Amino acid sequence: MEEAYALTTKLMRLGLDIPNLILTKAKYLFGMGNLEDSIKHLRRILSGDPDDKKAFGLLKVLRALDKKKKEADVSFKSQQFKKAIELYGEAIDLCPTDNDAYRAKLFFNRAVANSKLRNHEECVGDCTKALDLDKDYTKAYLRRASSNLMV
Repeated sequence: MEEAYALTTKLMRLGLDIPNLILTKAKYLFGMGNLEDSIKHLRRILSGDPDDKKAFGLLKVLRALDKKKKEADVSFKSQQFKKAIELYGEAIDLCPTDNDAYRAKLFFNRAVANSKLRNHEECVGDCTKALDLDKDYTKAYLRRASSNLMV
């Protein structure tokens, strides 16, 4: 994915400002977990063509996802863990299923909120889901192991 992202960047630097290329780059950015830059690229497409249905549709989904994740993060930081769990669940539902890395982060965040409430079985389940999506997610392995000791 990083190679494809690098290629889209190189092509854009050569002056190829093609909406499909920018859309592809936005998708790669999101795939790499960079939601904010992905949204910026989608806005760039729509500034030139407000009727681009693909860009508009993806932007709508990513804005809703970004809003929900930020709400969940605020709830977590203010120690409203039940609300954070609910909001991370809603963000998971909004997240496109083809973005394993971002979905893994959302499952892990929900797992951490569950662990704060000592819901260790739920934490283990969410960590397992995160690891199914991203086998190299070290934090999820550690959190799952920690919660497994508490079950």
